[in-house]
Amino acid sequence: PPMRFFIYSLLCIFVPCLCCQFILCVIKKRRPPYLALHLIWTYIFLFYLFMVLEVTGIGTIWDIGKFGDIIRPEEINLIPFSDTSFITCFLNAFMFMPFGFLLPLIWKNYHTLTNVVLAASAYSLAIELCQLFNRRRTDIDDLLMNTLGAAVGFFCWRLFDLCFKKRRKKAVSLSRWEAAFYLSLSIGGQFFFLNWYWLL
Repeated sequence: PPMRFFIYSLLCIFVPCLCCQFILCVIKKRRPPYLALHLIWTYIFLFYLFMVLEVTGIGTIWDIGKFGDIIRPEEINLIPFSDTSFITCFLNAFMFMPFGFLLPLIWKNYHTLTNVVLAASAYSLAIELCQLFNRRRTDIDDLLMNTLGAAVGFFCWRLFDLCFKKRRKKAVSLSRWEAAFYLSLSIGGQFFFLNWYWLL
């Protein structure tokens, strides 16, 4: 049933990230203020990452060799905007706007455009590289527009922050690398554990 596949795919992301979160909470001896609120926003961010990976359809380690050659040059585009539509570019940018908004909203070490852009480009690149293993197209346009969308999302957060700075709670973090852990584990969780044949 579709719900079974949905839950399985969701767990491939949430279980590794929640295990990481538990370890970080144990390591951090003092409970930081507003921890409950921080965890809620973290789960929202993880669900957003899940939706991104559902839409993009990354390949997994179980896909390697199922579609002939591992690397298929005809499914790779390295020339920017050579074969793409405006609506595709717009949707790719729009999809990553929450990425650029949520990162600085939740974690203070992403209060700079540079850190957000680097995180977005690295995450998008990981998605594109994973798509080498299935029949999804690996496209530099997706990488560029995802990064642009995250930058736009960051400026939306800046505007939000200027308007509500006095009411904003102090940013909480379980670790300086907390967000990076979640980003890596969300990709890794699906890449290594998502195998639909286990449910068939």
